[in-house]
Amino acid sequence: MIAVLLQHTDHSANNDPRRTYAVAVFAKAPVLGDCKTRLQPLLGEAGALAAHCHLVESTLERLIERPVAQRFEPDISLWLSATHTKASQWSEEFGLALAYQKGRDLGAKMAHALDQLLRRGAAAACVIGTDCPTLDRSYLERCFALLDDADVVLGPAEDGGYGLVGVRGEVPDIFSGIDWGTAVVTQQTLAAAQRLNRKVALADTLWDVDWPADWARYQALLDADRGKSMEPMNQ
Repeated sequence: MIAVLLQHTDHSANNDPRRTYAVAVFAKAPVLGDCKTRLQPLLGEAGALAAHCHLVESTLERLIERPVAQRFEPDISLWLSATHTKASQWSEEFGLALAYQKGRDLGAKMAHALDQLLRRGAAAACVIGTDCPTLDRSYLERCFALLDDADVVLGPAEDGGYGLVGVRGEVPDIFSGIDWGTAVVTQQTLAAAQRLNRKVALADTLWDVDWPADWARYQALLDADRGKSMEPMNQ
């Protein structure tokens, strides 16, 4: 039976200071021509690379920025697809441990990262990407809270994939036989969890910056945020 929990505000993941929560931030190594290929017709190879770096850095900024009243302190690490000089720069700039993805495909890489984090003592662990502008520290906290009552949490994306996957205790075999990069990723993952009788919680829906239309949407979001920051405060 699959449980779908869209909001979980009765308790938060930071209520028990004895518990450790770990987050693996997955990012592609910033190699010219290999990043944001769907944006290259619009931005060119150099522009797509710059967009990729911007999205990675913006994600890391959102994750390390803690609201004053928030006690949630996840252990965040950066997992790159390959070695690159930019890796150590990001690691030092954002104060994050650096690791590298390992596995034959995306599913194997995520399973490996989650397993490593749990083996190191985390009570629960999540893997996230760097393409979802609405995925921030508060979203992470809500996802870990959902894991209090579920075995798996997914942050589904509008395109049928997901921008976050989290587990507690152990890593179930929910990453095999998935058609990665298609619109059925979340559907297939839910089916795999159901076959294993694992309880799944769904967090709020995210959206990815993959295509030119997504890039335009992201630019509009940035413009709106800039406008808010420039609004005069009420006296």
